[in-house]
Order: sequence, then structure tokens, then C-alpha cells
Amino acid sequence: MKDSTVSSTQLHRAGFRFVALLVALISTAAAAISGIADDIPGFEIGKDGRFRMDGLEAKIGHFDAEWKHTDQSRLNPASGYPRIDPASKIWQIRGDISVKTTTPAASTLLTIAEQFSPAPSGSAREFHLTCRVAEADPTVGIPTRETSLQINLPVTLTAGRAIRFDSETHILPVELGKSQLLTRPAAHHTLALPATTGTVIIEGNFALILQDQRQWQGRTYTARLRFSPPPGQDKRLPSGGSSLDVTIRHVPFQSEPIPLRSVANRAFRDTIAGDNQGGWTDQGPDNDLSPMKPGRLIASGIEFDIVDPATNGGRSALVLGKDGQPGLPRTATLEFPSPHQTSPASANEPWRNLYLLHAAAWLGRGDSPVGNLAVRYQDGTETRHKIAAGRDVGNWWIPASSTNAAVGWGAQNGSAAIGLYVSRFAIEPKPLAGICFETAGPSMWMIAGLSASPDEIPLFEVKFPLTIDAGPDWAPYEHSVEIEPGGVFDLSLQTEDASGGAPAGKHGPIRATPEGHFEFTNRPGHPVRFWGVNLCFSANYLQRDEADRLAERLARSGYNTVRLHHFDQDLVRPGGRSHELDPKKLDQFDYLFAAMKKRGLYLNIDLFTNRRFHADELAAFRLPATLGGSQTRALFKALVPISEPAYQAWAQFAQNLLAHPNPYTGLTWAQDPALIGICPVNEDSLINRIGDAAIRDRYEAAFAASRSAPDGETREQRAAAFNQFVHETEIRADARLFAFLRSLGVKAILTGANHKLSQGLAFVRQHYDYVDNHQYWDHPRFPGVQWKPPFSFTQADPVRDAAGTPRGLMPTRILGLPFVVTEFNYVRPNRHRASGGLLMPAYASLQDWDALYNFEYAMSRSSALNGGASGTFSIADDPIGLIADRVSALLFLRRDIALATTTFAYAVQPAEAYVSREHLFPRTFSQLGLVARIGSLPGLPADVLRTTKAAAAISALPSAAGASGKTNNNPVYAPGDDLAANLQRDGILPTGSIDATGKRFVSETGQIELRADEGTAQVITPRSELFVLTSGAHLAGATTTVKNGPTPVVVSIIAIDGQSLAQSHRLLVTHLTDSLSTGMRFAHHDRKLLENWGRAPHLVQRGTSTLTLRLADGNWKAWAVDATGKRQREVPLIRDAGASGSQGAWTLEAATITGTNTQLAYELAR
Repeated sequence: MKDSTVSSTQLHRAGFRFVALLVALISTAAAAISGIADDIPGFEIGKDGRFRMDGLEAKIGHFDAEWKHTDQSRLNPASGYPRIDPASKIWQIRGDISVKTTTPAASTLLTIAEQFSPAPSGSAREFHLTCRVAEADPTVGIPTRETSLQINLPVTLTAGRAIRFDSETHILPVELGKSQLLTRPAAHHTLALPATTGTVIIEGNFALILQDQRQWQGRTYTARLRFSPPPGQDKRLPSGGSSLDVTIRHVPFQSEPIPLRSVANRAFRDTIAGDNQGGWTDQGPDNDLSPMKPGRLIASGIEFDIVDPATNGGRSALVLGKDGQPGLPRTATLEFPSPHQTSPASANEPWRNLYLLHAAAWLGRGDSPVGNLAVRYQDGTETRHKIAAGRDVGNWWIPASSTNAAVGWGAQNGSAAIGLYVSRFAIEPKPLAGICFETAGPSMWMIAGLSASPDEIPLFEVKFPLTIDAGPDWAPYEHSVEIEPGGVFDLSLQTEDASGGAPAGKHGPIRATPEGHFEFTNRPGHPVRFWGVNLCFSANYLQRDEADRLAERLARSGYNTVRLHHFDQDLVRPGGRSHELDPKKLDQFDYLFAAMKKRGLYLNIDLFTNRRFHADELAAFRLPATLGGSQTRALFKALVPISEPAYQAWAQFAQNLLAHPNPYTGLTWAQDPALIGICPVNEDSLINRIGDAAIRDRYEAAFAASRSAPDGETREQRAAAFNQFVHETEIRADARLFAFLRSLGVKAILTGANHKLSQGLAFVRQHYDYVDNHQYWDHPRFPGVQWKPPFSFTQADPVRDAAGTPRGLMPTRILGLPFVVTEFNYVRPNRHRASGGLLMPAYASLQDWDALYNFEYAMSRSSALNGGASGTFSIADDPIGLIADRVSALLFLRRDIALATTTFAYAVQPAEAYVSREHLFPRTFSQLGLVARIGSLPGLPADVLRTTKAAAAISALPSAAGASGKTNNNPVYAPGDDLAANLQRDGILPTGSIDATGKRFVSETGQIELRADEGTAQVITPRSELFVLTSGAHLAGATTTVKNGPTPVVVSIIAIDGQSLAQSHRLLVTHLTDSLSTGMRFAHHDRKLLENWGRAPHLVQRGTSTLTLRLADGNWKAWAVDATGKRQREVPLIRDAGASGSQGAWTLEAATITGTNTQLAYELAR
């Protein structure tokens, strides 16, 4: 490991010391002293005399003869101190400290006197400091090497930055090398230290020692200003003590906004997607930069002037186009008519740096070029900078900082989290003539602000790598995907009744009921639910004994369905056309189907994901033969509705797979009732598949041929008409695909458009047998090459986002149709992913959804059979995800969690849905899904109310919402910020179910409570209780009380004998913190940029919780269990000596790491 790589253990120890010190300082700090350094950012003096200023912290310290250290945090203030003189504004601290000494001394008391005085200049950015240290008893002679003012500079703030000592300049090292960086003798000196928003300059008489404290597991550099006179040869303080007398001032960084008015060409707000008029990236009102407000903006410490479009012809930003993008320039030059070389704030300081507030769209792969920045000077010379993706700029969607691109501004638009980056580019300190911006490569480049400065202003903290290693906070865990027969994780007996048992299909084909649920044709009146997993790529191609073993394990895990996904790439004959199947692979695939069916696992498939095409097929599609497989995937999905050769290629593959007899079942796939669901083309929502210019041109041509534009049609009206045309094209294409499948004898129910959350898809989905949709929490992003490290993650908490997953899916359910989620995942290495084991089954149950599939169980044969350590989505490679999903399946299939009885329907209407390409449902509507059942349906509110029998309809159209309430027996409400309050006011929503802040949600059943502001959630049912707890949280259910330790944790207590918790004889307790692979490496301790997946073994994070359980009377015992559910050892389960009656209180001290083992679950039995 390089010296600059901080292990998780080192980070915890060192970081904790530094953070604890700052917390302690803050807790004792006095308010900023009026009249003393009022303009120094963050200037505070503590009651013990320690002080901080602009990110630096200073204190008086003492070293004994053997370098044992004591600082003034141990100060015992003298009576009446600290004190301030109201007239002079002088602040004084006096007291004594007992210093630590290696050799015994008769007395160890030192007296400290410290005085802060306003600067004689009157500047509010300057103050005078005098310090004196002396022995309380001068006759004793306390062993002393040094007394000094010790100034700590956080490494994350100052690494790589310069300090100036008199005329010398020294760079603080990024990587740890030697510990002693600088030593200078006593004299009159000037020391300039880098700080957060400027430079701290200290002048006076002192000797200096500068050290890198990482040598001793610290997280700072320390500048020690040594008092004088120093200790003598006898290593004793001088009889009169030692002192320091210095002046300290703060010089702020300077930045001067440079107006972009003359080159701005687009607004931040866009009204029509794809009209080549803008604004921003021309993606419509739901996907623009309208949250940006004009005026002064401070981003990453830099001042920018955001142009007001109202005063600049509707233009705010400079947007440069990519190849083939009409209406946008590829280059623009900002001219300087008069010499620009200095900032008015400091006429003697020439500009040395330019700062851009910018972003890009449609980035190329890796560090592909985005553009060039050319700075021309008055003397005719030039400085050029290449702007590279993933280094100098990033995507404006879901932004993530990189080397020279700090996310300086962020917001949320109707489609995603958005942001702009601040980047620095060095220039020569001489007069400017102009700045030229030009694009290069496939990306758009958007510049919202420009600023210049004489200073090299730090844009973000220095990021030090984090490598996960075994230590006090992480311990090895013996991961396994197997299930111990009869063990606490063998859930098959608890879940097999959900779908009628083995073999799958014994009750006939599946069908949708008029109420919008599933049942088998030969078992009417028995609703069916499914919970399963995806098998991807080579995990679909196993030897026969392997397939049998996997089917048995999945059934024991509690699953009753499997989605066979991403299988088509390997199923096609190498080198053949996309419909020519490989006989050997087909045989393996057939056997896998039969093995799953035999064990009671129903199958779900799609008929196109990512198979490749032969050159002659690409030619028939009118696509270049040079396109790779990944490049043709999205294009093919868009071509199937409008290209006959593309449709025929799809149909031939579907026929070859579905119509061939499976030798292991005796049926064709089409005839087999074990096949319950088919999506013809995976993730094919058409409005999102026509971004490629050549494809969009085909749709534009078809649109033009389909209509005669009405007279006086506005741009907005044409855009809405085009959006409607695309959706109607998808409806017609789906009907053709479905008809073909039915002609093959397919008995499975059919769906499509199984991703995206937009309103317009309601018009498409209403024609399906069932609705399917996908959503992920913290899906990886790719700063470089797709699906290659590094991977970028947000590390966001789904609980604090009010169950963002699955809440985002809830409005997309079409009321009256079954609802299925064939892909979801709370993605590793998100530190909060264990909470998905509560959120998904809880709210899917409340909504009464019908089937869910975790994406994925495994994406390789090896992982499916043995588990692994490197899968992005594979729960077979994630101990946390694996256990959480088993719990989820049990809760959902056993119907532990009550469903909501109140329904709210969103009335989807063309005037709203087609206003933009991807118009989303309002957040206020989706939040109703945390209390009651919600969904959508195309139609007028009155019609929707009549069809769905909903308690109220929601509509954003003013004519529909009216007075937004129960007026004239018309329960139609507008989705404004007051929606929940209005529904509670009218008695439709339970009072208090959504609080006034929109942060606390209680389901109408009373079983589910989520506190987004606190990051906690709980589910309380008769047979199960689950809790999401933050550090130190304390939550209670009907049976269980949990008091959590310092690590966030998810706890579940579940009766696995079918009884209530109050009567159960056997319980499963899970205690989930986090798990990462050994050697997993991140660019920073925030874990947002993953550089290496690491290797086995898995490491589990330390966590402790005290569980108090009120259980039925009996001789209860507890065992820690391993990953298979097998008992490992008995653990203490203590009964409250004061408990009486039929239910006693028992205490289990749950700990993931003990001296004996590492565990994530327990079995309790009587």
C-alpha cells in the first residue's frame, strides 16, 4: 500500500481523533467576539483559549523532556476568566494545566495567559495575539522541550498547496514522506498558511517546526510556532516563562466574474424537447436547467455572475453543439475590447487562473475530448487547454466530481439530480485579448459562468484513497450461497403456498383478474404473488446437476419465480444471424427451464436484450456494419416498430425459441404454463430510444407523413403532437408483437415498456396484460468506459429520500392491471442498501403489487453456483443483499404486511403527459403511496374515478382540479405542495399520516412508519418487526425494542413457524450493517468512486445493537448462525429478572463482530 492510501482502520482512528477535537472545540466555543476579527471566516475562541479560523485550528501545547504532549484543552480556567473588556474589546484567558511528564515532578502545573486584541489598523480581518506559559511554582522545574502555538492544517484541505515562509515557498506533500517538513530558528518571520477561503498570515518573532502528522496516524500538518526564550540545556522552562507575540491576519481569495452576455446563446429553461431551439440541451421542460437562478452565485468558493435572460434577449448560457446538431455553434469567442489583466479587488494582482462553471452532455468514452479553451493575450501569445471528460468536466445529469471538476452547484429537475462543475485553468499573468471556446468530439459543452482570479483557489478537499481491510471495524465473513436444509434460512415451507407448490404450472396458465391481480386458470379465486431473482448471461447455461442444485437452493431461499434475462447473446450461434440458435446452448437452456419448473419456480423472460447482429442484418436495418453489439442494442429497440427487417429478425428469434419442443418438459416454451410472463423487447420505451440523430430522423419523417400540420400550429403544439405520435407508434408496434406471440400459441401474459417513469407511458401500458417496470437505488455511473472501473455512486440514503425506491414506481402502476417489477436492486457498495430489505417488501405489500424480481441473483455461472465478491448487482456476491432479499421474499409471499384499502388515482391526460418527452408524475402524488394505494389511468378525472372507485383523483390540469377538494362531490385534487394537507383536511387521508414537513409518513394501516429527516423506518406486523436505525437510534415495536450502537443497522425479527411473534416457537433475527470485499478500493473515504472491487473474503462492518424481546413463556435459547442458516454457537439470551406473566422480556446483544466469529443473523427457539 502506498503511503497516501489510508486504510479503513487508520481513517477511523485518525479521522475520529481530529473530528472529535473539532467537535470538542465547537462545544466549548464562545460566540465570535464582536470587534475582534469579525471578517475572518469561522473565527471562534473556545473557553479554554483554543481558537479556529477559516478551517484551521490553533492551540497552545507543551512537550516534556521526552516529547510527551499536553495541550490547553486540559485548561482549568482561573476565576473570572475568560473575560472581555467591553471598551477595548480585548479577550483574555488565564488558567493552569497539569502537564504530562515522563519523569516524575513535584508539580506539573503550568499557568497560561492568552490575550486576543483588535488590530491597531482597525481591520476586521486581523488581530493581535500574545501568549505566555510559566510554571505555577518556578522552584520545581517541569521537564520541558518546547512550548508553542500549534496550528493544525487538515490534510484534506491543504495537501498539495503552498505555504510561504518569509521568501521561501514550500508545497505540503500529498503523499506521506518525511515527517519533518521545515525547521527554522527564532527571528522575526512571516508565515503564510493556506486556509479554506484565503490565506492566514502570521507575523512575529518565533522559531518554526512544520510536521506531517500522518506519520503518527494524524490527519493534519502542524505548524508549531515556538515560544521564546526556549528551554535551556537543562530542559527546563526559563524562570520567567516563555511567550509568543504575533499578528494574525486573513487575506481572502479573490475572484472576479466575467460576464458571458455577449456570447450567451441559450436559456436555462426549455419549453419544447428536440426543436433545435433550446434552451439548455433541448430536452424539454422536465429536463432543463430551469432551477438555476440569475445573479451572483458562489460555487466552490468562486463568484460567478449568472446572466439574467430577461435582460439579455432570453439568453443565459453559452451552449456549444456536437457533430450533426443544427442550430448550435461549435465555437465562440469572448472578446476583451480593453486590456484585462487585474482584478479590481486587487489592482496589483494579475489574473493567474480562469474558473469555469460548466457541464457536458452525451459524453464520449473514457477521457474523450469535450472541447478546447484557448486564451489569447494582448501580446499575441496564447494558452490552450484541452477539456477532457472525466477530468475537467462531467455529465450534468447525476454529477460526480473528478480531478479538475468539482460539483459546485446542484439541483433537481423533473428527470434527475443535475449539477454544474467548477474547473480551474491556469493562465499567464498578462493582459487578455479574448477567450475562445470550442467543442471537440461527440459531446455538447454548456458554460453557465466564467470567473478569474490571481489565486489558485482550492475547489474541493484533497481525496485520499480508502482501501477496505480487515481490522477493528471490518472482519472476515464466511460467505456462502447455500441453504442448510431445515435451517433458519430454509424458507421454502413458508413461501411455497404463495404459488401453489411444485411443479410450476400444475394449476394451469396464469391470468389477470378483473381486480388487477394474478391467479391460475385452474385455481380461480386464489390470488398469486411472486418474488424471485434474475439469472443473467452464463448463469443461464449450467450443467444438469448444477441446474438442479441451483433450482433447489432458490426454492429453499423462499423464491417462487426466476426471470431468465440477458440470455440471448450466448444463445445465438457464434458468427450466425441473430435468430440462429446454438444447439448446445439451447439444450442447457431447456434443461434449466425444466429444473426450475420441477422445483416450483415459475419463469419470466424477454425476447431481446443484447444479442448481436450479422453484417447483412445490419445492412437490412440501414445501420453501419461497423457498429458493435452495445451500439446496436438501443438502435434495434427503436427500429422494431418502424423497420420491417428489424421486426422480422425479432420474430424469427421468438419463433425459434418459443415454438421448439423442450425435450425435458415435453412442451414448447409457448405452451408451457410454467412460463408466466414475456416482455418482447426489454426496456424499449420508445420515447427514450430515439435519441440517435439518424433514428430520430426516421421518426420525424414518419411523423410528417402521418399528418397535415394544422394552420397556426405552435412549436409547443408540434412537439406535443410528435410525442403523442411516438407513443401511439409504440402502441401499434406492441399490438403486432403480441399478435405474433399469440399466433405461436403463447399462454404467458404479455407486457412491455418496462422502464421509465413518465406519464405518457400510461397510454401505452394500459393495453398490456400486466404492467412491468424497473428501478434501482444508486445505479452505478461511469466516468470513464461503461461497465469498467471507476464506477461512480451517490451513497444516498433511500430512507432519507422518503423511500425513493420503490416510491418512484408507484404512480406507474395502471389501476386495474397487475403490477410487476422485474428489475430492482439497492446496489452494492451503497452503504444504506440493507434498508431495501424493509422498504421494498413493505411498500410493495402496502400497494398490493403482484411480483418482484431482484436484479440479479448472479450474472455468471461461477457466481450462481458458488457466490463471488465482484458483482455489481449480484446478490450472490453480496452477503447483505442476499440475506435482505430472503427476508423480503418471506414477508411479501407470506403476506405479513397489510395492504392499503384507500386508493388515489392520477388522471393522465394528453395535455399534460405529452407536454414534454418524459413528463414525470409529481413527487407529492408519489408520496401518497407511503400511506395509501396509488396508481394512474388515462382519462378525465371523472372517468378515472368511476373506473377505479378511487377515493380521489389527482390532476394537474386546472380545469380538472377545480377548487382542489370535495366540492360538488368531485374529489379531484391538484398535486401541489398542499396535496397531503388538503386530503387530510377533507378526511380522505388519515390525520397525521403525512406531517406538515413532508418528512414523516405513517401508512393508513399503521404498520409502516418512515421518518425521512431522521433516516429511520419501521414495520410492525403480528409475525414480523423490522427496523432501520441510524447511529444511536432507539426504536420500539409491539414485541421488540432496539437500541442501536454507533453503526447504522437494519434489524428484523421474524417468526418462521407461521405463528405470531407473541406465540412463535422459532424466530429469525437478522442484524445487517455493511459488507465489502477485502481490498475494495475507493478514491476517497466518501466511497463515491469505486476503483477496484477487491477480492474474497468478504468483510463485515462492526455493529452492535441491544434487542429487548417480549416473547411467549418458555425456555428460549439463541444461536448465531452462518450464511447458510446453520447454527454455529449458542449466544447469551438474558431474561429480565423482573419479568412476569406469559410474556417475558429477553435481551439479545447483537454484534456483527465478536471475539469468536462474524455473524449477520441469529436463530431463537424455545
